[in-house]
Amino acid sequence: WLELASGVLGRAGHRCEVFRRGHALTVALGGQAWDLVILGRNVRDMPGDEVLRWIRGHCPANLPVLFVTAGAAPHDVVHVLNAGADDCLVKPVDPAILVAKVSALLRRSRAGEAVASRLEYRDFV
Repeated sequence: WLELASGVLGRAGHRCEVFRRGHALTVALGGQAWDLVILGRNVRDMPGDEVLRWIRGHCPANLPVLFVTAGAAPHDVVHVLNAGADDCLVKPVDPAILVAKVSALLRRSRAGEAVASRLEYRDFV
């Protein structure tokens, strides 16, 4: 699923990094700024819920987290949203919906950023 999602998002213009282990993801998140995290329930070395708690405790509050789960039960979705995920997708994931949700989350997370009305660089305006 990781390769599929990365490929779909890459073709839509997004740059993706794939982490198969929760610890590697937390190290990467602690070392640099990221725009969005797509997180699954089944991370190899730690539960996805635990990674989500780590993200909410150590990363900027405006970092969007899209949680992907195979559990289609409503209580699974409610659980991850209440645990801090910004949105949740249930597998199988339609590629167009994945791209649309990522775009919406990024748009909302950047809504507070100041937009320059005039940009200047050397002789260019």
